[in-house]
Amino acid sequence: MTTCDAAGLLQRVVAENARLSARAALPDHERVLHDVLETQVRNFFDDARRTLEEIMNRGVTTGDGGTDNTQKGDSEEKDAGIRRFSSLLETLCVLSAQNEQLQQRMCDMQSRDIVELNGKVELLERERDELWCRVQTLEGELAVRNEGDGALAPPLMAELQSLRATEQALREQLQCYQTSGEAAIADASKLVKDDIHASLLMPRLLASVEEVCARLREVEEERDVLRLQLLESETRGKVEHALQEEQLRDEVELSQSVVLNLRARVVELEAREAEARSQAEAKMRTMEEQQKVIQELLNRQTAQTEDNVSKRRRLEDEMLEDRDSVKHECLAFWREGRDELERLREEVQCLREKGRQLQPLRKKLAELERTRSTVTGRLVDLAEEIDRLRGENQRLRAQQAGLEVERDYLLGSLATVVSQHMGAEELSRCCAAVRDNAEKTAAASASVVVDPQLMQQTMHQAQELQSEVAQLCKQKEKLHKCIALREERLSALVAKEAAQQAGGGAKAAGLCGASVIRDTALADAYTSDILTALEDDASTEGATRRRETFMSMHVRAAAAEEQLRTCQQQLETVTASRDEAQGQLASAQSEMRATIEARESAMAEALASNASLLQSIDALRSEQRHMRESHDAVMAFAQKLSGALGGLLSLLRAEVSLHR
Repeated sequence: MTTCDAAGLLQRVVAENARLSARAALPDHERVLHDVLETQVRNFFDDARRTLEEIMNRGVTTGDGGTDNTQKGDSEEKDAGIRRFSSLLETLCVLSAQNEQLQQRMCDMQSRDIVELNGKVELLERERDELWCRVQTLEGELAVRNEGDGALAPPLMAELQSLRATEQALREQLQCYQTSGEAAIADASKLVKDDIHASLLMPRLLASVEEVCARLREVEEERDVLRLQLLESETRGKVEHALQEEQLRDEVELSQSVVLNLRARVVELEAREAEARSQAEAKMRTMEEQQKVIQELLNRQTAQTEDNVSKRRRLEDEMLEDRDSVKHECLAFWREGRDELERLREEVQCLREKGRQLQPLRKKLAELERTRSTVTGRLVDLAEEIDRLRGENQRLRAQQAGLEVERDYLLGSLATVVSQHMGAEELSRCCAAVRDNAEKTAAASASVVVDPQLMQQTMHQAQELQSEVAQLCKQKEKLHKCIALREERLSALVAKEAAQQAGGGAKAAGLCGASVIRDTALADAYTSDILTALEDDASTEGATRRRETFMSMHVRAAAAEEQLRTCQQQLETVTASRDEAQGQLASAQSEMRATIEARESAMAEALASNASLLQSIDALRSEQRHMRESHDAVMAFAQKLSGALGGLLSLLRAEVSLHR
């Protein structure tokens, strides 16, 4: 293709584009009414041309007969003129008779069909008024509802205003077409009455009719091209709308799945918290029972101390009164001390049994640890899925950037190709005009209604959902930290419990350490008194054996006292660690409650936003359906009107043909 051909083709394309843009700027109802009017005018001029051809053929026939008669002789010229005049009079009479018959039939048609059509039109007008009243009531209800909700619906009001403007324009065009139709009918009747004047004006009318036919053919071609473009734009708009709906549906499903997963995790955490709470309550009950046992032991120790004090006083009184019964009293005291030590050993054994009963709690802690690891793995999988979705989003954005770069490159190459005939600015303006016309065509389509404000609102809601997902990720990280902290605390508690398990007997003995220490002190006092009393009789062998026995008892009592002191220190350490563990457990429970409350609030906000988004989408779909129904009703009314006018014209043509 040469440069000239390319330039001519480009000019034709630009002109065709401008013509199609002007054609596309017209609404659908204007195009329909314009087609109906063109059809009526074309049929009218076809009928007029056929009538004129018949009249001219009759005149030519009579004229040919007259010329033949003039060739026969000069005597017949007057007869030929008379015949031509008579044929012209006959033609005029026939035309007047046809005119009268046509007027009579038009009157009959008006009285029979047009009155019926007028009744139908009045019925349609009444229905339109009823629909208008209903629309006003719906608008009032919508305004009251919007005032109650505190928010208006600008896209719906704009759509309603545009529909009102379209209805007003349709009404004005219908009135214009009615007036033009009445004027055309009046012109036709005038042409039928003044047939001589019409025969003089007929060549110009035929030329104008041919021009109009040529223009109509051009308009039909443009209409076909525009129809193809409209179909293409409608399909493109449908595909884009379907893709957008699919994307929104995927985003809503993703958010719902995330919310369901979070709910399931919250339920699991609540179950774990309830189990931990029940275990803590069981431990508290065990501690209360142990405290009760300790209190009973203390009461027993106080009672035993009082008994020992009374025995000591009685022994001192007896020693003062009778020094010969010292050996008997010492042996009785030794037996009582031995019985007391046996009883203390039994109590220590009972406490060890209670320590063994705490083993199931350790197993439950291990199960909780395994459950925590499972939940951690699931959270890691969720984080990987989120990272994958982010990577997919970044890849799509990169593809979009590549497509934009490719578009800019193609635009630059096209500008370089047509730089000799069109500047870059003109090319950009043409592209912008084509884009605007495509957007207008897609917006004016009957099957696709795209609202930019709705798209912006949807994108804003999608961004809000993404921000909520980011907040949920942050809360997930906080929950991870809380779980790790609790895990550390549980491991510390397990370590302390293992350390305490090694000295379980010492702990059990330490529960009653104070009382045993007091008993040992009393026994030491008794022993010192007895040894002091027996120092004078240390020369005999029995006294020496008794003294050695009492010394060995004193050494063993001192060792037992030291052991009891260490057990008491261990008991204090264990009590302090228990208090610390209780404080850590309370803090962990408070943190878990705060985390659960924050997550529930985030979930409630996400659910509310999803519900509002679904409600807005349903409302927009219902409004779109109502608008389509109203548009279909208007198009059906226009089609019925065009069909009625076409039927009227066909009836007129049939009457004219029958009359001929």
